[in-house]
Amino acid sequence: MDGLFTISKLIILLLITKLDFTTCQSSLQLIPSSFETNVGHFSLVLQGTSSNVACSISGDSNWVITTPTLTVASSATVNAELRSPVTSRLVENIVVSCNDSSSTATSNVAVDISPDVTTNATLLLASTVTIFNNPAFQDIAPCTCKQEANQCTINCCCDPSCSADQISTFQCVSTTLDDPNLCSTTSTNVPDYHQFTCIQFHNSPLLGLYFTNFTGSLNTVSTTTFDTRAATPATNTFSFKQTTRVLTTPITPYTNGDRIQTQTPNGFLTFPQNSLSGQCVQTAYVRYQNDSSAVCVSRVTSATCAAGTLYDVNYYLKSSSIIAATPGGSQIAPNITYMCGNQTNYIKISTASSTPSRSFFDASNPVSSATPCTNTPGTPIFSDGVCDNAVVDVSYIITWNSSSITQVLVTITVANLVTSANDVLSQKFETKFEHSSSAETITQRSGNPGYNIGHPVISASVFGNNINQTQTLLVWSATNDGLCSSSLSSPPLFRKDSLTGCLVRLSYLDFKNCSVLQSEIEAQQRSLLSASYVSRFGNPNTTALNTDWIQIIDNLDFMNVSSETVPGQCVSIPAHVIIEFMMSQTGTIGGAPIFEVVGSRISWSRVTWQMSCSVNQACQTGTSLVENFEITSSVTFTEVNRVQSSPLTLSQLDDSASCTKDATCWGEVLLPLTPQFYLAFPTTTAMNAREENIAWALVVIFFSVGAALLSFSSIRITK
Repeated sequence: MDGLFTISKLIILLLITKLDFTTCQSSLQLIPSSFETNVGHFSLVLQGTSSNVACSISGDSNWVITTPTLTVASSATVNAELRSPVTSRLVENIVVSCNDSSSTATSNVAVDISPDVTTNATLLLASTVTIFNNPAFQDIAPCTCKQEANQCTINCCCDPSCSADQISTFQCVSTTLDDPNLCSTTSTNVPDYHQFTCIQFHNSPLLGLYFTNFTGSLNTVSTTTFDTRAATPATNTFSFKQTTRVLTTPITPYTNGDRIQTQTPNGFLTFPQNSLSGQCVQTAYVRYQNDSSAVCVSRVTSATCAAGTLYDVNYYLKSSSIIAATPGGSQIAPNITYMCGNQTNYIKISTASSTPSRSFFDASNPVSSATPCTNTPGTPIFSDGVCDNAVVDVSYIITWNSSSITQVLVTITVANLVTSANDVLSQKFETKFEHSSSAETITQRSGNPGYNIGHPVISASVFGNNINQTQTLLVWSATNDGLCSSSLSSPPLFRKDSLTGCLVRLSYLDFKNCSVLQSEIEAQQRSLLSASYVSRFGNPNTTALNTDWIQIIDNLDFMNVSSETVPGQCVSIPAHVIIEFMMSQTGTIGGAPIFEVVGSRISWSRVTWQMSCSVNQACQTGTSLVENFEITSSVTFTEVNRVQSSPLTLSQLDDSASCTKDATCWGEVLLPLTPQFYLAFPTTTAMNAREENIAWALVVIFFSVGAALLSFSSIRITK
């Protein structure tokens, strides 16, 4: 039986071992021993003491006990095996019983067996074996005309499925039946375009491509030659070299608004700047091509006049500082110039003083001069109200070219300060970007083609046909103390409404002559309104005055001196300047709107200034009482819809007076094909419109020439 079959799966689980004792003198116990999965039998160990034990399997089972009777001294083995080979899965529950005259032992065994048909000689299954030749060494398609496996192909004499009688009736062909998809087909039933769409060559990847086996003789190497060559050292050796990867910062050019990189602890160049509220931000980033100016006011004490503060020259760039000319690229060192001056125009009376002094404009303070220092200033030192080597003015002039920095000029002015308890220091800071080519005309841009929101409105003054962009529209930009004497100015920002201003401190004596006070205030206000034109676009053409620039409506009236005199009061003071812009959306680029300025107007509001002491007639000549008065600049933007003009009538087209370089008369019918016609349009809109007009002109010319040729041909045919 062992030679006839094997068992591939035999799981025999002993579920219950039951002992049934009838007496206490003798006992039997069945314990599982071994379960062979390859010979089809299992064993149980019978423990106990008995001279005549009979074992059997109850019921009709495929299993039989090979030793039905045995003598047990202390233990014996009970073996069971299959009666016949397993031809199908066998699942059954076997009950094995062993008993003598005094006791009985039983055990339940669960059996689950599947036959192994691959090695069972009595269970051979019908199968078909297909042997595939290796296409690298044998021709896997020796009969190219054979169509199907195990079936005779007509007229294919090499088909092994065809009998000799069938082949005797064939008209033998060497290839497969004619395929009409091939270019080599002989069929005439193909479309006219067959030669352009037919298959030239079958290169199916299923069979693979192999080199033909070499059938010639090979040159063998003798033992002596082999040993000689093996002993010869190799001329080309291989070695492993450990390489170190160095991570470098990628070289990327600067773009407008990028932070300037340096070899400082935070990696970027910082500089004091004023926030929107006028507060001093000591570590604001310097951004590429963005100018800045700031005034920082602080009380001079031992805490501020110390190393590491804004008073210390080492707080700013030094000759040992390194600035990245291009991020990740070359580096440059700044050029430092130290100037020594005095405290004039920098020390001011504290705003917290109980008795504030008079303060007007910068013209009331003399301008101090500074000379180059003979030695490099040291750290500031404070002693008895005196602060030596205090920084009062810092200027960074950064020269750029394309997208890199070429030079950094630093000017630091220091002074020895002698202050009182109520004095404060007003430090000035400026960062300015200049192009490296002085010969190149620098044109400020605030967008392309329209204005970008938040960019300065471009304005200029015009003398004849010359546009001067140095005289522009400006508004007040107050600093910490809020006084006009230390205030700065800045251009209006597109689509940003604002109200800025500063304070002047006047005494009773200033109201003694109202005409002088009016003229001084008016002169200061007009100095911020020197522009007469404003640019329509963010990238104006400085030579196209009539198309890219709009004249500002000037409603600034002149001073009207009143004959009425009231002590401590002056009327018609131009204290509030009003700047109004009208803008319109004229198109889009990539989904972003294109804005342009379509109108501008400046005016001011005259008010009455009156000291509070004049109400109760308490003012007296020569009094030291001073009061604050506001001077403001207001900027508003109003968006309007673009006005579409109605088309001209035929009579208007015939009117020569309508020819105003706008292609609205017959004399200017070809004007849309010239570049001058598009100077009033944004750049992208102009390019698209011109290309469209040229295309239509070519279409008209084509049809006109075609119509002329047809007309000429018809005349000849008629003749």
